[in-house]
Amino acid sequence: MYELAKSEFDKVRPIFQSIEDSRPIVFSVIEGNTPGRIFVERPDNPSIALLRFSGGELYLGGRADNESLNREIVDLVLNHLATPPHLLIFSFSDDWKRVLDELLKDHGVSRVIRNTFELDAGRFRAAHSGWRSRVPEGFHLQPMDSQLALRSDPGLDILWGGVDNFVARAFGFCVLRDDEIISRCSPVALGDRRFETGVNTAEKYRRQGFATLAGCAFIERCIEEGFLPEWGCYYNTASKGLALKLGFVSKPDVQVHYVKLQK
Repeated sequence: MYELAKSEFDKVRPIFQSIEDSRPIVFSVIEGNTPGRIFVERPDNPSIALLRFSGGELYLGGRADNESLNREIVDLVLNHLATPPHLLIFSFSDDWKRVLDELLKDHGVSRVIRNTFELDAGRFRAAHSGWRSRVPEGFHLQPMDSQLALRSDPGLDILWGGVDNFVARAFGFCVLRDDEIISRCSPVALGDRRFETGVNTAEKYRRQGFATLAGCAFIERCIEEGFLPEWGCYYNTASKGLALKLGFVSKPDVQVHYVKLQK
């Protein structure tokens, strides 16, 4: 497998052009919005691509009919790209899923389910047109600058390759009480004009509507600027409920290969 230079990432666009899930993350790397690495079986006109996102997840697309190359890809994943505590591999065909089942069977592989959603702007407007009136006294919404982004989610610095890159390419919102961060809604990645959405609320303020307020501010800005927010979660009833409350609608569930790694 060959690793592409960042200037060559666009070569794999045709391989992933038809994918129905994970588009924000995959195309975030291809477009250079967030850090990542891409490997192909040949540097010119590739037909197989393995993409590593800055969060550690792997995305595999293209042909799956070369047995020796398939073993080489899995060896690359296990010995050079995977980092503890676990390995997540997204693949975009039934053929690749069967290949991964077989080649990872001695490593305790399983398939986990990721629930996925995309925004229905009409549902959002119908449910939340007056969301600002629900901000409690003493609390306020604030757009993220670099300092607030780092305070609310230090992981953004890693995911985006620097908080300045995040602020230049994306946006997020926090609910604050004085200087205390109560809740935030910000994207994990931006690709194909789609955001992968992330939300978090301080534990003592959960189930009080603050994540909904942060989400409303973020979604409203997305609609204004022509971005499509998407949402995903694993076995998280609260996250799924919040997505539906905000006007997201379910897309087909995604099966992701999972391996627990030795530290």
